[in-house]
Amino acid sequence: RNMIRWYSKLIWPYLDALGYTHVMRMDDDSYIYSTIKYNLFEYMRDHNKRYAFRQPCTDSVGIGHLNDLMDEFLKDNPNATTPELLEHYHQDRKLGFYNNWFMADISFFLSPPGSTFLDIVDRSHIMYTQRTNDLLIQSTLARLFLQPKEIQWFQDFTYQHVTISRRKVESGCPSVGALT
Repeated sequence: RNMIRWYSKLIWPYLDALGYTHVMRMDDDSYIYSTIKYNLFEYMRDHNKRYAFRQPCTDSVGIGHLNDLMDEFLKDNPNATTPELLEHYHQDRKLGFYNNWFMADISFFLSPPGSTFLDIVDRSHIMYTQRTNDLLIQSTLARLFLQPKEIQWFQDFTYQHVTISRRKVESGCPSVGALT
C-alpha cells in the first residue's frame, strides 16, 4: 500500500524538489522489446503531452470510495473540470491507464485541481483501507483534469509487464501481465 501512496501522492513533490519536470515509470519486471527511435521526454514536451500510457485497462478495486470522494470534490468545485470531460468520465469510471509504465509532467500533479484532490485522497486513507490503487487515482485525475490532446497513448513500441506468481499451482510461471 505504501507503493500505491508513492505513485499516487508522494512521488510528485519528491521529484520536483530534485529538479525533475517529467517522470517515466517502468517496473523492474517489465521489458521493451522494440527500438524506440526518438526521445520520449522530448516528444512529451514538444507535443504538450502531460500524461502518457501504454495500455488502457479497467479496474474496480477501491473505485467506489474514490468515486465518492470525487463526486464530493466536484460538487464543492464545480469549475474544476469541463462538462465534456465529466460526461466522458461518467460513461465508464473504471476505465484507466495501466500505469506500470507511464510518463507524466510532474507539474500537473502538483497544481490544482489535481493536487487538491490528491490531498483529499491522501487524508482519506483509502489507499490503505480500501486498496484504492494508483492506477485509478492517476487515471481519474488525467481523465477529469486534462484535455484529451494532453494525454498520449504510445502504441509504437512493444512493451511487456510480467509478474511471476509464487503460488505452488503455477510453479513460478508468468501469470499476470501483457505483451502489447
